[in-house]
Amino acid sequence: MIEIGVNRSLLNHSEYKVPHNKIKELASQGSKLNFDFVVCVDSINEMVNLLKSEVYPTAYAIEPPELIGSGKSVSKYKPETVVKAVKLGEEYDIPVLCGAGIVNEEDVKKAVELGVAGILVSSGIIKSKDPLSTMLKMASALKK
Repeated sequence: MIEIGVNRSLLNHSEYKVPHNKIKELASQGSKLNFDFVVCVDSINEMVNLLKSEVYPTAYAIEPPELIGSGKSVSKYKPETVVKAVKLGEEYDIPVLCGAGIVNEEDVKKAVELGVAGILVSSGIIKSKDPLSTMLKMASALKK
């Protein structure tokens, strides 16, 4: 991927889980090659386990799988999970993103209020009536 100019990727998305030892190996190799990984976690427990294994990616993304594609935003339906992930990331100086169910700028604003450094979003944009407008509104809501 580096040879074609790609220098960052998601790793461990709920649709393609990766064994934790492989995540550690890839994150370590990535940092040596100036390749950034955002490691997705489905719970605080998974994030804690990865941190205990000394997995220190560019960022973590908290995405409870039951909310992915649901239209029920993690920032509204599980704010305590987002806050815990952000605090845990701060202990290691690792930014935290959130994703799952984010469909509008209000979801993004709430996520920012909870302390995230950014969001992961897919179906919230793709399934909207005006994807470009939705994306621009969400991006604007990221401004603190």
